[in-house]
Amino acid sequence: MKKTIYWGIAALLIGGCAKEKGLEPSGLDPNWFVVTDSADPVDHLRYEIFRETGVPIFRNDTIGSMDRGLDALGQPYIYYEILDVNYSITSDVEVATYELCEEDAPVMQALELMRDEVIPKLPKALRPRCFLLVDRLQIDQTKNQRGEATAYKGMMATVVGRLQAIGSMSEAEQSRWVAGITGEVISEYLCSRYAGKLEEFYSKAVVAARGGETTVNLYEFRYDIREGGTSETDPEYKDWKEYGFLTYDTSQEIETTVGKREYRTIGQRRDVETFLVEIMLDDEEGFKSTYADYPLLLEKYDLLKGVWAEVKVGLQ
Repeated sequence: MKKTIYWGIAALLIGGCAKEKGLEPSGLDPNWFVVTDSADPVDHLRYEIFRETGVPIFRNDTIGSMDRGLDALGQPYIYYEILDVNYSITSDVEVATYELCEEDAPVMQALELMRDEVIPKLPKALRPRCFLLVDRLQIDQTKNQRGEATAYKGMMATVVGRLQAIGSMSEAEQSRWVAGITGEVISEYLCSRYAGKLEEFYSKAVVAARGGETTVNLYEFRYDIREGGTSETDPEYKDWKEYGFLTYDTSQEIETTVGKREYRTIGQRRDVETFLVEIMLDDEEGFKSTYADYPLLLEKYDLLKGVWAEVKVGLQ
């Protein structure tokens, strides 16, 4: 009896293996981040950049589609792969919004700058999964900024904006556009991987409160720094540059009336990013001349430039 069962099982296994030769393809999704060649000039340049650097650059957030047969109701089912630039494992907050660029000319110009200026300045280990070029990019995030931005690095893609203005940019403005992209990418990397090396830079944001008996971490301070304030546990009103910041939190309203002035400070990530933009412009003399009256800005510039120089060596 046992022999009969064993022979039956063996026959099933052999028969199953023989039938597998006729199986259909598995239908696994393709690699959506491979750029293929095309007669279209924009797509051809995208392909050349991908072939030379391995970096995919898209102009549309729908990066592919696939026929998956029929759905449960028997209707044709086409799957579309869409870049979710706000995708996050820990949050569903929409930080970035954008408008796609429909015109070819600004996309071509942006691609050329990406090829010639942006990608070469990024060590291979820091190059994003992909770039998405858009006409306008808007950022809205507390302790960061609200308004038009040059770049935003998400988990799925790094969005690059201002294509609507790229054709009229001067050489200096193009250089700042490039620095805005590289500064965004590098700052995210440093903040997530090298917090220890940034401790001295971060420490400059810890200041004495108005009463002098306590300190305030301006990165964590979520209230307005007010001119004429009286709380002894709040920071004294000073221009943000005197506190060592290149900008303030533009996601909040600012008051500029003398005697009533107030603003909020930015967080660590935005602070590192704004300094890295200046560092990537590679004009130390110009920076130190512009901000000669703000010693804390000069000190933080030197600190972060040293950190990036050290980290960059290890990435070569």
